[in-house]
Amino acid sequence: TSIPIKKLVIEVDFKNIPLLLNIKQNLMRYFNAYSIEITDKWRGLEYRVKLKRENLGEIYKPLAHVIESVISKIDAKKFKEEIEKNNYEIGIEGNLITITPQMVEFRYELPKNYEMIELPYVKIFFDNGIDDELENYMVVKKLSRRISFMRKKASVEYDDYIDLSLSDSKLLKNILKPYTNKLMDELRIRKIN
Repeated sequence: TSIPIKKLVIEVDFKNIPLLLNIKQNLMRYFNAYSIEITDKWRGLEYRVKLKRENLGEIYKPLAHVIESVISKIDAKKFKEEIEKNNYEIGIEGNLITITPQMVEFRYELPKNYEMIELPYVKIFFDNGIDDELENYMVVKKLSRRISFMRKKASVEYDDYIDLSLSDSKLLKNILKPYTNKLMDELRIRKIN
C-alpha cells in the first residue's frame, strides 16, 4: 500500500517464529508496515458482548437498541462472570430488565480499524488506522525517498556523505526529531541544517 500499515501482526506456529524474526525488516519493507509483531497467539482481539435480539421477549424487543447500548458499555468479562452466577439486571427507562445468558453471546472481535487475512498456516492482522505518529512517519518516508532520488540524480557515490538543508519549519523539526539519527545513518548524511 502507498499508506503504511500502522501495525502488522503475523500469527504463526511457534516453530516458524525464528524464521520470520530473521526477515522482520524485509517484511516491514515488503508490507510497508510501521511496526510488526510476530507471535504464536495474538492477544489483541477484544472480548465483546452481543445481544441476541431473537431471544428477547416481546416486552423487551422495543427496547433492544437501548439494551444493546447499555450492555456495550459494561466490561464484557465482568459481565459474563456476573451473568453466569445469576442473571444480570439493568435499569432502562424506569424498567428493571433481567438479562439471562440466553439473551447474549460473548465473542472475540477485531479491534477498531483492524482487518484479518486467514491463510492455511498463518493469520495476519493489520491496523488501517492513521494517527499523528503514522502521518509523521509518512513524511519521513517521503523525505527519505526524495533524498535518495536527489543523490541518484546528482550521481553521488553510495559511500559519499552529504549535507542536507531543509526549510526552517518548527513542524518539520518536530516531525524529524525522533528519526534524525536513523535518517543520517541510512542516507549517509553528515549534518542537517
